[in-house]
Amino acid sequence: MTNLHLVQETIQQPWEVVAEAFWRGFPTHEKFPELEKVEILEKTFDERNSQASIKCKFFYNFEIPYLVKKVLGSEESGFRMTARIDVRWKDRSMTIEANSEVDKIMLREMLSYEAHVANSNWTHVSLTGSHTCDLFLGLAQIASNFLTNVYETKMEKRKERDQEIIPLVLRDGVPPLGQPPPALSLQFG
Repeated sequence: MTNLHLVQETIQQPWEVVAEAFWRGFPTHEKFPELEKVEILEKTFDERNSQASIKCKFFYNFEIPYLVKKVLGSEESGFRMTARIDVRWKDRSMTIEANSEVDKIMLREMLSYEAHVANSNWTHVSLTGSHTCDLFLGLAQIASNFLTNVYETKMEKRKERDQEIIPLVLRDGVPPLGQPPPALSLQFG
């Protein structure tokens, strides 16, 4: 059983403002209390090309349904995802690709922030999520409902977080184009 979700929106703010808002809310923010911790696995920054890449592991406390957990043979109470965040300041684009680490159920998310093609002072946001459940019919539906809820909850909270942080970025300003945000140099626990 596979389900696909697609949400697109236009934020009427420049890419630099929206990208800075993302970094100010990364990796933890009060809108995401279910995010227990983030482990940074790898960080690279290519100053010459104004590109950064971060590979990290997110630990969520979304509760996996009991029956699904039993079939998976998992004692884990949480939900883990591995993500890669690629930022290209010169191109004004940022993509976040995340995949779950739970056997037999797969959640994949792709979030992109890009300069809007019709108006360079706006940002186009595209959120794509898909999940596949390799379980027998009844449990597949339970797992599918769980994954749909995880995806929808995270996407709604992301939008709320951006709406909360963007006014702060507008007040404080953003780093010059081509420079990484200060948050990129922080160590996350």
